[in-house]
Parts: sequence; structure tokens; C-alpha cells
Amino acid sequence: MDPRKMEEAMKNLSAEERQALAERMDREMDEYMEQLESSGSRYMDGWSEDNWEKEMEEHPFFSTAIQEGKELPPLLKGIQELKYSADENTPEELAKNYKEDGNFNFKCKKYRFAIASYTEGLKCKCSDDLLNAQLLTNRAASQFRLKNFRSSLLDCRMALAKKSDHLKALLKGAECALELKRFDECVQICDKGILAHPEEAKLVNFRQIAIVKQKEIERNQRREAALQKKAKVEEAKLLAAIKARGINVVSQKGQSDLALDSLEPTHPAALRKRVHFSALDASSLVWPVLFLYPEHGETDFVEEFEENQCFADHLDVMFGKESPKAPWDVEEKYVPEQMNLFFEDILNQKLVSINRQSTLKTVLSDARYRLVGGTPGIIVTVKGSKFETDFLGKYK
Repeated sequence: MDPRKMEEAMKNLSAEERQALAERMDREMDEYMEQLESSGSRYMDGWSEDNWEKEMEEHPFFSTAIQEGKELPPLLKGIQELKYSADENTPEELAKNYKEDGNFNFKCKKYRFAIASYTEGLKCKCSDDLLNAQLLTNRAASQFRLKNFRSSLLDCRMALAKKSDHLKALLKGAECALELKRFDECVQICDKGILAHPEEAKLVNFRQIAIVKQKEIERNQRREAALQKKAKVEEAKLLAAIKARGINVVSQKGQSDLALDSLEPTHPAALRKRVHFSALDASSLVWPVLFLYPEHGETDFVEEFEENQCFADHLDVMFGKESPKAPWDVEEKYVPEQMNLFFEDILNQKLVSINRQSTLKTVLSDARYRLVGGTPGIIVTVKGSKFETDFLGKYK
């Protein structure tokens, strides 16, 4: 019954009728309590020290957990319907209710639940710009705790569109911009915030950090640009030096002119060891060189072979009397004086003999030599060996 109608009806009762009504209500209460007692209701004995925690947990007002998939207690269900009903609440009231839920979840560090609550509050589309700005800012704070800095910044932007001087949105937006390295935007947010809140030291601090970081980036960009420019000059100088020596470089497929890609080593041992200028003589080239021993299927890799050095110098280092023997040279046949050197004339399918006193520059500049894969390859055999005779016979 409507309370106002009940109040009106009570005014119309006489003294005797009121007395009779009171007595009837007392009787009904006594009968109800007797019924509870006879049915063994747990509430008749009250809460004891042993069961009070269990009783509170089962009470809808104090329950901290609801079993998933289990229907809510009627009282709690009714309370929720009152709290979230669009019929019983205005959009502003609903938005505030969801905001309270979000704040509770945030304090409990349940940030995803908090985000869901704030989002539901925004869906209410209330006309209160401050409340909407608070919902957005609080959601931004939850996103920030989850390190979703981009989403957090977007919420701060929307909050500032609602309330341009909202301090929490200004602070969180500046902090997000710093995390995302959007230093220009951070400075813009801070400048806007300092105008509205000149006393806020955090905005000044964020602004200073953003300016320092931005200058550091700009300085690094200038340094990188200078290094790239220097590298391009060196690359052009390197290509010009190779062309001046008349070295025939086999270009990669589709390239019509000499390019650095064709000088990049392709052999696993020579990767990232591209030809370069000598640190001792800026006019001399230094190459990665492979010595191949086909009799044993072995190779030696010389990372830095200056073009004006002769082959005998490197053979003495690798196979001289003071050098340890190669583990695969069981018969110890590979001594400098007994080695023949060749390069392959790939156009004519022939081997060209190399004088051990020749320099690398002389070999590379030979019109018959073709540089493949950015790494000169030198074939080594033992003079007069059966393998050498058979090997040379394949090229006749």
C-alpha cells in the first residue's frame, strides 16, 4: 500500500479501532515467532562467537563473495535493482552509482572491474560534464595501472574535452604522454594545466622532464643524421675506389650498377665483415678473404687482408714453422713453399695461377677475376700432389 494512503487511513481510525489493530499485530508477531521457534530457525539462538563470521558472510548486506552462476539472494537482488534501475534512478544517479563501484574496485586493485564500472557510468550519458570527466579520468587511472598508456591518454583527452581545467585529467594525461614519449603533447598539456593551476608543482615537473627528453631526442637525431651523412660519403668513396681499381664485381640480380649490396659478404664466416678502408692508410682497402682447401673440404677466413699485402705474408702466419699445424693436415703437407694458389675464372671455367708474392690488389684487379658475394676466394692445393693433378684436370 502507498505510505501516504496508509497514513490517511490511520487518521480515520477511532481510538478503539487503533487499539484493536495494535493487539492484532502483537498476536500475529507472537504467532510468527512461535512458528520460527517450532521450526528450529537458526535465528532464534542468535549469532554466537563460533558462527558470527559464517552468518555475516551469508547475509546479503555483508557477503564478500557471490558464487558464480548462483542466483543472488532476493534481498541483494532487490537492492541491486534499486541501485541500477533506470526507472528508479536518473542518468546522473546511475552514473554516480557506477562511479562508486569503480572507485571501490580501484581501491581493491581490481582495475579491469573498475574500468568496466566507469564504462557503464559513461553509457548512462548523463548531462553532468564534471561527472563524465571524473568517470573518464578514473578510467584513465585504471588503464594506466594496467600500463595501457595509449588508452589512458585517450580517456584523458576526452575528459579534458568535457572539462578543460580538470586537474586529475591534466596530470594523468601529462604522465601518459611521457610514458608514450609524446613529449610535445606532454608540454602542451602541462602549459594548459599551469594556466589553470599555477600552484601545481607536478605539472611544472612533468613539463621540465618532457623538455629535457625532447632535447635529448633531437640531439640524438642530429647525431644520427650526421653519422648517416658521413656513412654515405664513405660509401660513395668506397664504391669509387673499387671502380678505380677496375675490380669486376658480380652485382646482385636486378642491379645494373655497382652497389653496396653486392659487396656484402654472403659466406657465414664473413658476415658483417664488408670491405672497408684501412685505419692506418685511408687510401688502402681491407678485404675479408677466404682460403679454400678443396682436398679436405676446409676453409680459413682472414677477416682483414689489406690489398697491398702479399699472399706469402698470410701463408707464413697460418702455416709457417712457428704456427701450429692445422688439425686436418695430418700428413703436414701444407707448408708455404709447397702451396699453389689459384683463383677461378668463372667466365671461361678455368683456374688462374697466383704468384705467392702477388698482392691481393693485383689479383682483384685482374680482368679475369670476378668478385662474388663480397668475399675474395683463393683456392689452395699442395704442389705436385695427386689431388692437385686431378683437381686441375677438371678445368681443362
